[in-house]
Amino acid sequence: MTNSLERHEFDKLPFWDELSAEDKRAVIHATEGLREASLGVVNLRIKMGEHLTKVEKALKNGKRWDVYLQTFSSFSSRTARRYIILYETVSKTLSPANMAALNELGIEVGSTSNPERPLGELQDVISILPPPRSDDREKNRVWAMEVAEKRRIRRKRREMTARECEKRAFQWVRRYYRRAGLAGRAQHKWALGFLGKLLQEFGFSSVQRIEPEAIPEDFSRPVGWQKGRKRG
Repeated sequence: MTNSLERHEFDKLPFWDELSAEDKRAVIHATEGLREASLGVVNLRIKMGEHLTKVEKALKNGKRWDVYLQTFSSFSSRTARRYIILYETVSKTLSPANMAALNELGIEVGSTSNPERPLGELQDVISILPPPRSDDREKNRVWAMEVAEKRRIRRKRREMTARECEKRAFQWVRRYYRRAGLAGRAQHKWALGFLGKLLQEFGFSSVQRIEPEAIPEDFSRPVGWQKGRKRG
């Protein structure tokens, strides 16, 4: 993915000429933001939900929305809806200034798997430490640091299994791998170099043979509603 789009790419949309100049600008700007957000590391779903909300508002039509997603995204209408709902729900509690402070500390917010706990693991922490209703950067920074410390204490009480650790590590490495924006031989070299460094770090000094493994479904599938689960 690139961070910018050529304007002629939007001509692929059969309804493009039906949109007003203002709506066209909104779609272009939100699409560029959506692609930039997909290359990030922290709170990707919320950022994508923000931009998808703007696109949906500009299109004003469900059929246009489906065509847009098929053209400019790699996820389904259902996934896009989850991201939009997540963004709208989190925005009711956290302001852009609050989110910016959390993003700077790499703190993930939000969950699409439990509608009763939209802030995810921070649900209880933020209920104890409500966010400042101010755009003051210092106030938000101090608050975010308090949230991080409270979260650290709560996490300490809960041990993660080896599989959970592997899953988290895989997802973080995959994000940075995609963010590197490499292709072909450079991509291959990056991956082998990274694996080699891990072997050195873990003390495997002799030659090792590593074979590709199937990726478990829950390692790569976006967090969301379980299949068959009824929506309340």
